[in-house]
Amino acid sequence: MEALSEKYGHDIVTEQERLKAFPSPEEMKDATAEELAACGLGYRVKYILDAIQKVNSGELNLQAIAELPDNILLEKLQAVMGVGIKVANCIAFICLWKNRLRSGGCLDFPRHRERMWRRISIFLVRRKCRDYSAIYFLL
Repeated sequence: MEALSEKYGHDIVTEQERLKAFPSPEEMKDATAEELAACGLGYRVKYILDAIQKVNSGELNLQAIAELPDNILLEKLQAVMGVGIKVANCIAFICLWKNRLRSGGCLDFPRHRERMWRRISIFLVRRKCRDYSAIYFLL
């Protein structure tokens, strides 16, 4: 993710630091398989290229997709190479906040969704603390 941000992301400048944002599909429209592979994406390259192409062609409208009924939303997400029902549900849950969707797996019940979200939150907080410590305390 850091390699993608460094290569394709736009700058975010604050008084304390300069960061690179995670790139949008528009920022990655000219990406090649070789460039993405150099970012360490391995087998994911073809899936990412397909998603970039679908978004930039308008076939997958990220602005409108959240407003679609669940069944159509899931169909649209599964049109991207490599995205099955479970991944589509996870994308809908995590990115689009479609809590009523069911994945047939870890998101089937509200308590599992809460547990997963708590784990993701803890992971992100720990990662941010680790990164902050490494920068400001030279660990």
